[in-house]
Amino acid sequence: MALLMALGVLLAGCAADGINRGGEVSGKVTLDGKELPGGTITFHSADGKYAVPAELGPDGSYTVKEPPLGECKITVKTEHLKGVLSGAGGKGREGSSPGMILPKDVGLVYRAIPPKYTDPNKTDLTVEVKRGNQTHEVALSSKSG
Repeated sequence: MALLMALGVLLAGCAADGINRGGEVSGKVTLDGKELPGGTITFHSADGKYAVPAELGPDGSYTVKEPPLGECKITVKTEHLKGVLSGAGGKGREGSSPGMILPKDVGLVYRAIPPKYTDPNKTDLTVEVKRGNQTHEVALSSKSG
């Protein structure tokens, strides 16, 4: 009996920790209406305790597994792709050194985005995360400061 009670308390604690156990948020990130071909999207809990990242695909798609529940701030970063070349003669930023060469079919390319989208204290991107799976499209604008 004591074991069952301890297990119940443990399970209740897991559900109350703000993590969306087994759930996910997926969608696409666009910049000025065009798919953002690479980067990292992160969902930050409103209290700042949790941050769950996911990589963007070459078509801007993402899936954040087990994001924080409730109101989340969203950040997007692309700086880590500076100097990445997408295959030989790819469309990535050329002439930077050292550059990492990715296979031609990867398609990740650096695109500069406004700094406000990279900082959880400045971003205006938010979403209400609920239990289970949901879709959320993220639209960035280069005209934002």
